[in-house]
Order: sequence, then C-alpha cells, then structure tokens
Amino acid sequence: MTSTLAVVSLCLWGALSLALSFVVSSDVGVLVLLAGTFLTTLFLLGGDDAVGLAFMLFAMSAIQRAVFSLTGVGAALYLDDAVLVTMALMTVYRLFRSGRQARWLIVGGVLTVVAVGLGFARATGTDIGIYQARQVLVPAILVLFGSTLTRDELLRLKPIVVTFGVIAALYALLEQLDFRPLDPSTYGGFQSTGEMTTYGREFPGFYYYYYDGTNYFVRSGGFLLNPPSLGMYIAAALGWLWYGRDHAAPKLGAVFISVLLIAGTVVTMARGGFVILAVLLLQPWILRKAGKLGFLVVGGALAAVAFSQFVTAGNSAKHSDGALYGFTYSLTNPLGGGFGTAGNAVHTLTEEVGEAGESLTTVFLTACGWIALALVLALLYRGLARRGGIPGAALTAALVVAVFSETAAGLDAAAFIWVLGGAALGRMGMPHQTSGQAPTSAHESVRG
Repeated sequence: MTSTLAVVSLCLWGALSLALSFVVSSDVGVLVLLAGTFLTTLFLLGGDDAVGLAFMLFAMSAIQRAVFSLTGVGAALYLDDAVLVTMALMTVYRLFRSGRQARWLIVGGVLTVVAVGLGFARATGTDIGIYQARQVLVPAILVLFGSTLTRDELLRLKPIVVTFGVIAALYALLEQLDFRPLDPSTYGGFQSTGEMTTYGREFPGFYYYYYDGTNYFVRSGGFLLNPPSLGMYIAAALGWLWYGRDHAAPKLGAVFISVLLIAGTVVTMARGGFVILAVLLLQPWILRKAGKLGFLVVGGALAAVAFSQFVTAGNSAKHSDGALYGFTYSLTNPLGGGFGTAGNAVHTLTEEVGEAGESLTTVFLTACGWIALALVLALLYRGLARRGGIPGAALTAALVVAVFSETAAGLDAAAFIWVLGGAALGRMGMPHQTSGQAPTSAHESVRG
C-alpha cells in the first residue's frame, strides 16, 4: 500500500514542482521536488517499505540529469542522494533488527565505515575526501540494502526495474534514428570531475566511440545523458528480468525483452554494460558446469580476448593500469594512503597529477589498504558461490566493473546491479527458507 502511495506522492510533488517552475522559478520548483522527495522517503522509512524506497531511488536517479538539463538548477543532481540517505537509515535498522542472523553483514558494514573513516582522516584534502568517501559508500549502502531484501520484495521490484530498463533501451535505440528528446549538449559540459569537451562536434566528447582512431560511432546516452552509465543501467535490467526463474524454460516475452535490452546496451558502446551482460549470461551456467575454478579460467580467457580487442580503443589501457595499480599499492601499504591517492577526481579537485584513474576499486584500495582488499575479496568470493544464481552473477559483474571504472559509483548507472548483487549476501546471515516453509523472519533468504 505504501509503495502505491509513494508513486502517487512522487507524481503530486512532480506536478507541484513543474507548476512552481513556470509560475515562480525553476530554482523553487526543483527545491520543492527535492524536499518532497526526502519527505516521501521518510514516510517510507516509517513504514519499512523497502520496495517503495528502492522505487524512489531508481526513479530519482533516472530523472535527475534530465531535470538538471531542462532547468539548469544544480540542486536537481541531489535528488537521488536525498533517497540514499534514507536508504542507509533503513539498511541499518533492518540489519540490527535481525541481530545475530545478520552478524557477518553488520561486521562487513562496520569494517567499511572504519575503512572509509581512516581513508577520510588521511585524505589529501577535505573536498577530495568527501567526494571519494561518497564514491565508496554508494555501492556499500546499495549492497547492504540489497542484502536485507526478501525474495518477495525482490520479485515486487522486478517489474519496476525491467520497465525502467525497457524504456531506457527504447530511448537508446530511438537516438540511433536521430530522435533525441533531451539535448545531450545541455548536460555534457557539466561533470562532477570537470569539463567534457566536444572535440568540435555536435555532442559531448564521451558520446563518440572511435573504433579505429578516425572513424567513430555516436553512442546513445538516453535520459541519463551519459552513454557509459546508460549501458550499465540497461544491462543490469537483464539480470532483474531473469531473477527468480531459476532453470525454467524461457518464455517468448522474456526472450523478446532480453533482445531489446541487449540491443539497447550495444548502442551505448559501454564496456561496463558489456561486462555486465557477459557475466549475467555466462556465470550461472559455467558455475553449474565447472565450479568457481572453471569460471575463473574460462572467464579469464574470455576477458583476455575481449580486452585484446578493445585495448587500443578509448581509455582501455588507462582502465587496466588503474586496476593493477590499486591492487599492488594495497598489498604494500597495509593502511592505505588515504583518499586523494588515486582517481579521476584528484587532478580536478586538488590540482595535482593523480595516479591511476578509471577504477573505483583502486580508489578504495589505495585509500584503505588491507581492510579494503579483504572486503573486495570477500564480496568476490560470495559472488562466485555456486548457488548464487543471478544475484551472485550481478555481484560479480558489479565488482568487475568497479575494477575498471569509476562509473560503478554512479547511482544512476549502477544502483540496479549493486542492489541485485546485494541479494547474494542475504544468505550469509539471514535464515534460510525451505520449500513450502513460511519465512522465519522479515528477511528470509533470497535466491535467483
């Protein structure tokens, strides 16, 4: 019931915001929408409505750049953050309410907070400390939130996510027909880590994929106005589509939607999206046939072949260098070096030459050392659990993308995949539910 009220409330706040934007000013309209969003999330928190809260996060992260593009009001970019704050509170409440049943999840959450705190305390500057601490905390909150969701809640979220994904895929395909309801150039000049040039062309620079140094493909950025983010967004929806089906024979409708989502991902030319698709499609099958070692061998071979094809295109070499730097640095620096040691934002926010950008994992590892390394490896181990199903594959995919990209910290790009991946952790501390047995608590085990 509260989930329905969340949708109605969002529509009403949106209508009021639009009216105020025309009658008073865009600034007032956006601020009203921001305040209304936060108030709605508090209502959902009071009702322990995780589905409604997840819907709010997915909706706000989907529209915030479009709102900014249309209004020019920077406050619009905090719409998803307003939901994330409440989501963190709900996650803490649910975990501690579960008590000993979620002890390992609580330990992991506490270790993450400690690691981030140490990284912030040793940051090279306050601005970079805040920025990179947020980068790390975003996936941590999403994963822990996903771990508290019951199977019923995940299945209720499934059509919501798939609907968002289908709309995004259709929008992406329409862009290839030169139909762009939102002008990418209205947002392309604003990035949290600096200006994006257009290289003298019609769209922002990151809309162009140069596949041979001269010829290029114009990528689709959708309503997220960012092709790398959109690729991850659409690809993650595929995992939600197949969640809960176990080994059931595919239905024609699901196959059609799958093809649509894959096509939508392809036109973004987003490497992160391709990684997510590959892991979601291959990991469950390979794990059943060959186990973890087989997956690592086959997956490593496929990754090597794919990388050899992309290494000369775009920033692939920079991505791989960043990943390697993070792991080697963390091994030799047990306490890390604090935030500001590496990452894309270092040069922009500190005016220094940073090391090894393009890797969210590197930001975490270089800042927090062995604690970060242990947490990353623990998550990877859980993602590769033989019975992890789709949630396990989603967690693996998110971790792999985070190794090679900082886009994995974006709520608009990665909320779908981190939340679904978090469901793979539900069985670490939550009671199991057997066939025909009623759930033993509000947070029974989930399985994809």
